[in-house]
Amino acid sequence: MSELKAKIDATIQDVHARKLVELLHTNSFFQDVWERRELHLSSVFDTNGLQEIFPLSKFDEVLTSGALVSPHLDIVRDGKKCAAPFTVSPSPATDVGRVLHDLKQGATIRVAHIEHYLPSLSRFCRGLEQVLQIPIRANLYMTPPFSQGFQPHFDLDDIFVVQVLGQKEWFWHPNYANQAALPNTDMPFVSSKHSLLGAPKPIMMKAGDVLYLPRGFMHEARTDEVASIHITFAPIGTTLGKFIEQMVRKLTISDVRLRRTVSFAPDQENDEQVLDQLASEIRSCLEGLTTRQALSEAAEFMRQSMSRHRNPDLQGKLLEALNN
Repeated sequence: MSELKAKIDATIQDVHARKLVELLHTNSFFQDVWERRELHLSSVFDTNGLQEIFPLSKFDEVLTSGALVSPHLDIVRDGKKCAAPFTVSPSPATDVGRVLHDLKQGATIRVAHIEHYLPSLSRFCRGLEQVLQIPIRANLYMTPPFSQGFQPHFDLDDIFVVQVLGQKEWFWHPNYANQAALPNTDMPFVSSKHSLLGAPKPIMMKAGDVLYLPRGFMHEARTDEVASIHITFAPIGTTLGKFIEQMVRKLTISDVRLRRTVSFAPDQENDEQVLDQLASEIRSCLEGLTTRQALSEAAEFMRQSMSRHRNPDLQGKLLEALNN
């Protein structure tokens, strides 16, 4: 464990991301939990830690400035996302007064990519990315007392939920119709198709708690007499299917066989022979995907993309750069 801690300390600069990753390793997260089951960690962050990760006064400044506009700012009303209202004169800006009115009427405020507006959250995301090697997107949800943003649904991304203010009761629905493991964009949530089966399991999220849910896990969340702010950190990774698809697209440039048209005649008498020939040609074409060189090039491309994903932490260095 001491060797693991030393490795984490050397890799992750953000102290709060480092603390979360250490707890994940302690709970065998990457061996037994990742993409398999839910995990609830209580009291991961204390009040001071939450304030450093999510300085509420800074968020208040961002929200009330009017600079947040759709699609980064949405109003969730009756389970549906709506564009935030805005003014048009003298210049376009969010109508903060109407947003706060909607909040008082029970609507939820959703801020997508909140890490772009708060450097402390950007550093936290970068710390998680250093371990996962997957880009992280952070979305914030502010919900008034006795309210619910979305009805039961599942996401197409894994999420780490950090409760940063108040508390919220989550309900995980382990059983529902037409359930599929790790759904992708071709398998979206449809309320009429994915009807609930059986009773949900409650999880009370208090300030400082962390909850992990894999994609495809049906859930909902409600506030009681206390208003809530939570942030979801979603790893936006590349599945094996997408990885193969990207490699095939690249291979198509150099292999003319992959650019030829495929067609099937109405007469099915020779289908067996045609399909055998097609299978043989596909195997021959795709041999190029499994070579060490092809896989190394694809891996290097993903590493380069990851390195360019997020701006380096240059806060406070802009004026210094101007003077040098």
